[in-house]
Amino acid sequence: MTGQISDGFRYKDRDFSITGISDEKSWFKPTHLGMNPQAPNTACWRGFYARFAISDCRLVLDQLHIFLAGKDYAPIVGPSIKGVKPKGLGEGNDWFNNHYLDLSYPLKYTGRLLLGSGFISQLYVHMGTQLSWKYEEVHELVFKEGVMVEAFDRSEQMVAIRQRNIRREVEGDDPGRVFCWPDFTDPL
Repeated sequence: MTGQISDGFRYKDRDFSITGISDEKSWFKPTHLGMNPQAPNTACWRGFYARFAISDCRLVLDQLHIFLAGKDYAPIVGPSIKGVKPKGLGEGNDWFNNHYLDLSYPLKYTGRLLLGSGFISQLYVHMGTQLSWKYEEVHELVFKEGVMVEAFDRSEQMVAIRQRNIRREVEGDDPGRVFCWPDFTDPL
């Protein structure tokens, strides 16, 4: 599978990749807004990518870039979201035909997110999305009904997980292509 575009998160005035979601079933999907995205290419089988943020301690959908198509895969214009109309195709190789910017659309997610920055390129695997332990800096954010209730810097714990996984790989053991939610209380 081709490497996939990951969702982003604006946190502490910096951009991060979302590298872990504890409750994917209740996490944001465009179908919650009545939209059914189509894959524009093999780098985005989901048909969209989003950027999230925190506004006044609340989790919000900040941007949504989505490919919507009708019959015969003909591009269509999406609906307004909270009064925001989508912009059309952008410059260059734009794969998405609907760009929603500055949404501040509140989400009521309850769960945890892992955010990564500083991807270690030597650990890239050309499939799916990249795992949390492959980033130099990792933060865990905890939300209850869309309100951020806790935040932790998990970078040091990820160093230990990364070292363990690299050691496993060298020993011929699969370091875990399916990354379970880490127990940060476990000393490894």
